[in-house]
Formats: sequence, C-alpha cells, structure tokens
Amino acid sequence: MRNVSLLSALLFVLACAPAVDDVEGPNLLLVTMDTLRRDAVGCYGKPGPLTPHMDRLAASGVLFARAQVSVPLTAPSHATMMTGLFPASHGVRVNGRRLPEEATTLAELLRAKRYETAAFLASQVLSRANGLDQGFDLYDDVWEKTEVDLHEREQPERKGNFVADSFSRWFEKRNRSRPFFAWVHFYDPHRPLDPPTPYQEVAGGDAYSGEVAFADRQLGRVLRAIEEEGSLARTIVVVIGDHGEGLGDHGENEHGFLLYETTVSAPWILSFPGGPSGRLIEEGVEAVDLLPTLADLLALDPDPTRQGRSLLPLLSEEGEHLERPQYAESFFGNVSYRWAPLYAIREGNWKLVRGSKDELYDLASDPGESRDVSFENPEVVARLTSLLHEARGRHEELEMGEAEGALSVEQRAMLEALGYVAPSFPITEDENLPHPPERYPAHEMLLKGEALEKEGKLAEAKVLFEQAIAVDPENILVLESLASWHRRDRNFDEEERYLRRLLSVDGKHAPTWNNLGNVILRKAGAATDGALTCFLQAVTSDSTYAPAYVNLGNTRLSAGDPDGAIRFYDKALAHRPDLPHAHYGKALALKSKGEEEKHIRSLQAALDSDPNFEPARRMLPTYNPRSAKAKTRPN
Repeated sequence: MRNVSLLSALLFVLACAPAVDDVEGPNLLLVTMDTLRRDAVGCYGKPGPLTPHMDRLAASGVLFARAQVSVPLTAPSHATMMTGLFPASHGVRVNGRRLPEEATTLAELLRAKRYETAAFLASQVLSRANGLDQGFDLYDDVWEKTEVDLHEREQPERKGNFVADSFSRWFEKRNRSRPFFAWVHFYDPHRPLDPPTPYQEVAGGDAYSGEVAFADRQLGRVLRAIEEEGSLARTIVVVIGDHGEGLGDHGENEHGFLLYETTVSAPWILSFPGGPSGRLIEEGVEAVDLLPTLADLLALDPDPTRQGRSLLPLLSEEGEHLERPQYAESFFGNVSYRWAPLYAIREGNWKLVRGSKDELYDLASDPGESRDVSFENPEVVARLTSLLHEARGRHEELEMGEAEGALSVEQRAMLEALGYVAPSFPITEDENLPHPPERYPAHEMLLKGEALEKEGKLAEAKVLFEQAIAVDPENILVLESLASWHRRDRNFDEEERYLRRLLSVDGKHAPTWNNLGNVILRKAGAATDGALTCFLQAVTSDSTYAPAYVNLGNTRLSAGDPDGAIRFYDKALAHRPDLPHAHYGKALALKSKGEEEKHIRSLQAALDSDPNFEPARRMLPTYNPRSAKAKTRPN
C-alpha cells in the first residue's frame, strides 16, 4: 500500500487532462451497479471469489469504506451522481421524474471538452425520458427484443451481457482521436433475481449473490476491452452502487422506502492514473461527491453551485480530512402511500432517522440498527436534528423545481413492471403523516398477497390484504386489491364499500371512480345516473383516463346515441390508441349507424391492439374474410 500526495496526483492528472482544443487526456469509465449491497462485494468483506474484478480494481485503486447515497432509488441516485447536487436541488426525488434541463451533467461538461460521450443502460428507469441523456452523443436505451428478459411479464430491463456487448461494439468503432467518457449501467442485482448458469450455483444457491457475480463478470469484460486496446492505463475507472438492497433486514426485502444502512450505503471504488493503490478511505463520503471529485481529476472548471465536495484531499497526507454529516432522504412512501417523508443524517457513528418520529442509532455498537436509543440521548437527537435542518436548507437554496403531475400510462406501466410502486400522490413535506417504518409492513404484505393471487391462492391473499389494511388503514393500493378481490368473488356490496373507502382517502382517484361506476352498473343491471356521475368524475379527476371514456361511450350507445358514443370512444383512443375496448365499442356504434366498412376496420383495430380480445375475435369472422380484408385496407 502506498500513499500519494494531493499535489503529485493533481500534477499527473492535470498534465493528462485535455484543454478545450486538446484531445489528449484521461478517459473516464463510470460503472454504476444497481441495487448492490456493500457487503455483497469481496473487497468489502464478502467471503468467496464472487467479485474478482471489483476486488482487483480496489486493490489497484481506492476503496471508500463508508460511501452513502442520497436516495435509495435508481433515478434520484443517478441524478445526484451526474450533477453533484442533492435531490431537493435537482428535483428528481423519486423514480419517474425528469431531470430539469437547467441541470448541468457530467456528460455535458465533458462533451464541452471534446470528449466522446456514450451511455449504456440496463433499465428503463434511466431512459432518456428521465432527462439523464443530457450531454451524451450516444444514449443506448432502446434495445432489441432479444435483449430483454422475460419473466412473469415483460421487464423493461436487459441483462448485463447485452450491456457489455453494446459497450464493446461502440468501443471498437469509436473516434480514437478523442478521449471518451463511457457510462455503463448494470441492473442485474435488482429483482427479479434470475442469474444465468452457473452464477447462482457458484454463489451456493443464493440468487442475489449470483446476480452480483454475473454483473462483476460483465464488468470484467468491459475492463478487458479497454485493457486489450492499451487504454486502461490512461483511464479513470469508477465503480459505484446507486443504492443497496434490504434482503429482509428491517423487514424490507427491496429498497426505496426506508433509510437503513442496508439500502443507503453503497460500494465505491476509484482508480485513476498516478493514483494510490490499495488505499482504504474510512471517512464518510457521499455519491454527491462523485462529480466534484471527477471534476478535479479532469481539470474541469470549478462550479460553486456543486453541493458535493472533491474527495482528492482524503487521498493526501497533507490534505484536510474534515468529515461532514451524511444526508439521505426518501419520499417514496410519501408519494406512494401518503406516509411522512423520511430523512436521515449521520455524524460519525451517530445516525438519526426522522419521519414523524425520531430513531437514533449508535452504529459503533449497533451496526445493524436494531436498537433505537433516541430516548437515552436527547442531546444527540437535538444536535443531529439541527444538522439535518441545516442540510435541507442548503439543498433547497438551489432548487430547480420538480416536475409534478400524473405519470403517463407508459411511465406507470414501466415502473410497475420493474416492481416499483408508481407514485400516486404529489410530494408533501408533512412530518405529521404516518411514520414509514411503522406502516412499511403493509407494503410487504401487499406484495406477498399479490404473489399469492397469481398462484391462485386467493383465500390466503385475502388474509394478507386484510392484515395489510389493519396496519395501514388508508393504503390505497391495498384498498384497490381488496375491492378487486371482492369483485372477483362477485361480492359487489363489499367491493363498493372498499371503493368508497378508497375515495375517502383520495377523492380524485380516477380508476376508483371508474370502478365504482362499473359496480353500480352491475348491481343495478342497467345504466344509472349514479354510474354516469362516477364515469364523469373519473375523467374530471384525470382527463387522460381512457377506460372511463369507454364507459361513457357505452352509456351513450345503450341510450341510442351512437354519435355521442363515438365521440367518447375517440377521446379514449386519443389517449390510449391500443385500447381494444374503445375500438370495439366504436365498431358497435358504427354498425348501428350502418357504416359497415368502418365497423369492420374498428373490429380489426381491436384485434390489432389485442389479438386475444374475444368479442372482436367472435364477431369479425362472421364477415366474408376476403371482403373484410379488402375493406380493412387503408384508403
């Protein structure tokens, strides 16, 4: 192990760094490992040879023993890394929010220095729709179907081998007259866990460790491509996790809702030309420090608005080693279930977690955060509370604003397909709401209940849903699940009771207004003013909610008003062109008007949207197939 002075490190790197008109300089490879627990990596103490490439990189560079992220969610954490700003400033506090154009990213800074910039993504949580493509010449977030893993439903993610393949193709063809910045994102340790053979077997049957081992193998492929070209010696390499994973600790199987060390701590390895080998940094550092540190190494212009700090002084014997408190937050429970926002501040071994209650942990004697000692240490709570307020105030000084409003249908579907709860509420900084750690068990019960439903174990699922609503009485997703359960059981009175209970929590929940209208129709056996009112309330609450327009069209059609029905069906299709019910309803309305050709085209459109849509499948063959084919040809 050897040390290097800050001065000598900077002299070397500055000598290599490109001026505006110079194309010589260190390359940058940034590898972000999604959902990577620190204790899953060999150089952080995980037994066995599961992560040889990360371990080797740490042995030849710097290992940060106490790195932490600001938010244990993919999009906010990456936005913080790429901007050097805390979430309150850049505005991305939960998945599904877009990074504002006003933010300046690392890629933009390097492209201004004539770097070739390329990103290779493994999850649609980081698609260009989220704004992180700013500054990249290539942003590889569109994949072939063969690259997408299929599980119970199509997952908008791709395995690490396809990410490494894409990087390798670009690397081979890139412009070698310019230095490069490549961001490579591996998503494999994220659920669903399905490591390819033989990685789970090598990990002793542990699927999570198997995914980590597989991701490390793909990291090795990326490093080998750079090394074989002879460029590794002049490349800065960063491997950093965007957050950890609960794996059952504190009752949290995944991440995002709670702020314990299992999900907010992250591995961070840094290797750079002329830098130290085998250096272990014990001081607490944060992901927000990534951009300022790289800005120093790459001689980028200083920017006083960056909220992180350069970590180069920590690598120097003469540098100041002033540790600052580490900050984290989670609004995931706030936007998903209307729980209190959750904040954490750590100073040394003391850590305060604050929601609507305070939790204090002494990480020196209790690294697993199993014993709240806030009552025994009120002075520590007071000091850390003051530090937390100071930190939040600083972060909000540069606030760029947050893109509020409802997510699109596609965004919601993408988040839900990845296993996330799509936001249902706007951010509310109200610490009087329910304390997330107390309500969190309801979320796990909901997930288990949904899994049991898929297995056909309906009675067991209902028990879990009822237990969940007892823990969190205003949980709209659990209320939806209970209403759906009773709908399947044809107990429409109970379905209506849960729907009305949900509307007492969120009176603008368009799907529930729509479902309430449907249950009123089923109970009455015919269209009623009550049902119509519900459908109108649904589109008033959300003017893009297509199923309610379909129901409004159906009510007009049953009232003998095909033209009025078609207007509603067209509104539905304007928002959801792939909605088969809208095409089918329009087909029936057109038939009642005697417009046979348009009727057949709408039936065909319903089948094009969903080849298994049974009403259209039954009706279309009643026409002469040859005639139908001719009539459905576009004009």
